[in-house]
Amino acid sequence: MIYLAQPLWLPGVMPILLFFLLSQSHGKISSACVYLLGTAAPMFVKIGSTTGSALWEPLGIGNHDVLRSVPTVVQQIYVNLTGSYYLRFRFEPPGPISRFLAYAWFGILAATIVMQVYRLACKRYLLWSHLLFTSLSATLLATWLLFDARDARYLLPLSGLLVLLAGIEFLDLVDRKAYSGWRPSATIASVLLLGTLSMIEFREFSFMWTNPKNSLSETARLKRVVDYMRAKGVRHAFSMHPLLQWQVMFYSDEQIISRWTSEVERYPAYVREMDGAVADGEPIALVGYVGDTHGLENMVDNREAIFTVDNKYFVYVGVDKELLEKLHFQFAN
Repeated sequence: MIYLAQPLWLPGVMPILLFFLLSQSHGKISSACVYLLGTAAPMFVKIGSTTGSALWEPLGIGNHDVLRSVPTVVQQIYVNLTGSYYLRFRFEPPGPISRFLAYAWFGILAATIVMQVYRLACKRYLLWSHLLFTSLSATLLATWLLFDARDARYLLPLSGLLVLLAGIEFLDLVDRKAYSGWRPSATIASVLLLGTLSMIEFREFSFMWTNPKNSLSETARLKRVVDYMRAKGVRHAFSMHPLLQWQVMFYSDEQIISRWTSEVERYPAYVREMDGAVADGEPIALVGYVGDTHGLENMVDNREAIFTVDNKYFVYVGVDKELLEKLHFQFAN
């Protein structure tokens, strides 16, 4: 299930899985192998299928310059810990609290290495500390070695494992009375407060554009887009942008199905339904951002039929397959 959802989480899960498989098989390696082979078989079947290969493809890119990429990996970790990014795009500057928290978590990440050395040298073993550190290291190594791209989003598994590991070490200090009194409560309160302030720094953030005060919100705009299509009897809309399709379906409660230009998508059922609607001659809409129409106004007979919302979104109802192909939408043979 983790593989199907996001293969990037596998490097962090595998050390934990392998440990418990081997420790609970009571020395019977064959039992663990049977489980692993049974789990791996459907994964490889999926890899060999059309949609499966598309899911697995990013992990086959490979880092073409491992050593020179080290500074960019460090930068990738920092950007991930600030949270100041959207997909592959980095937003600068993050707020002061977000920067402070990023440096703090970066310090905690370095401290986990020191802690592991200390535990091994002094024989102060702690199972979940070692397991989570191994998972965290495997995640970093996989991202470093398998990818050329340095998108901060690829390190989301790192964040989850780092928080768990920090929590384990924190609770161990409390259990051993090495960190007691008012300090544990103050630490937890400080983390919660700083996290809240960091979220407040992002309250005005928009990955699209800066909206003037007293203007429509994105929610209000998109609801108008959806209401216009509903009024026109539209249940299917082609999107000029790869992310807008999901917003259209979200704000319409999936009463309007949408897809982008590619004939291969994350959920093939939507593509099949869209293509079927075109073949059946149902009313079809085209949605996109104003200023990014790809020349649509020069391809239609009546420019006035292109409905705009707050000069941000446009909707054109009555698009056909010929026009869609001119706009580079792909259809299965």
